[in-house]
Amino acid sequence: MFIIEEMRPQFRYTLISIKAVFIGVIMSTIMYRIFNHEVALIDVGKLSDAPLNTLWLYLILGIIFGIFGPYF
Repeated sequence: MFIIEEMRPQFRYTLISIKAVFIGVIMSTIMYRIFNHEVALIDVGKLSDAPLNTLWLYLILGIIFGIFGPYF
């Protein structure tokens, strides 16, 4: 999805151009995994689950992003 967002404004967002982007992304992912044997480029580790008593903070963060996002 991020690749489609980065398409240049000169491209027309037709079904053919979106299909071409998807095919390019899928093929590059397949080729990367063939050559690197499923090894990640950057090891980010594993995050633990957020405690249930802090989930309300994510709601507030989402509201803040929702308010200030259009102004960004």
